Amino acid sequence: MIDIHTHIIYDVDDGSDTLDESIAILKEAFLNGVTDIILTPHYLDDVSYDKNKILNNYILILKEAKKNNIEIKLHLGNEIAIYGNIVKVLEDKRIETLAGSKYILIEFPMGTDVDYVFDTIYEIKIKGLIPIIAHPERCECFVKHIERINEVIKEGALIQCNTGSLMGLYGSTAKKIVRMLLKEGKITFFATDTHKEKNRRYDNLNKVEAEVEKMVGLYNKNKLFVYNARNILLNQDISKEV
Repeated sequence: MIDIHTHIIYDVDDGSDTLDESIAILKEAFLNGVTDIILTPHYLDDVSYDKNKILNNYILILKEAKKNNIEIKLHLGNEIAIYGNIVKVLEDKRIETLAGSKYILIEFPMGTDVDYVFDTIYEIKIKGLIPIIAHPERCECFVKHIERINEVIKEGALIQCNTGSLMGLYGSTAKKIVRMLLKEGKITFFATDTHKEKNRRYDNLNKVEAEVEKMVGLYNKNKLFVYNARNILLNQDISKEV
């Protein structure tokens, strides 16, 4: 797997708390066949976001992972929280695209229905970037308006769903939506959205991949877990063929 959505940089958001916890998560990922991980701490448009601390902790994780012989390539990014402020966000030089590519991971509010979804996608596209929408199966603006997922795909957005959603870890509604999107070929990536060591997201990977393969076949499963994400790392276009 190439995991494009994680919160493993310690002590910068609601993810990993310590360097030891970050390394423990990476060991688990390595043992379960993960080859690359994009580290995507939350970007919040406020003073609490500290890019220097993120970069410093990222460097320390790289050094400690090498010391522990963890053969996973680590890349930097952000999960960018969108609250109708996308123009300001895109002008903020503190944000990171995914692994320095043209792809940008965005998150809409989970507990609030919002009406700026399409304006956000438009503003990102005119900047020459490609939006990847994080876990729409958990966001009210899509859960309440499921047709919007088809519409944002037509507008050029890509869809990332959480492995935990397919396992039912976020409730029956999220699981139902992910299964529907999977059958309809609307998902571009699966990612773990790993936060804590106790979540054990990587221990469930084989089970999730087996379920996805059962539903869509080996080739399409590999696209969702490896091939499409590899194109992010290469900064290449992603085929929308299913």
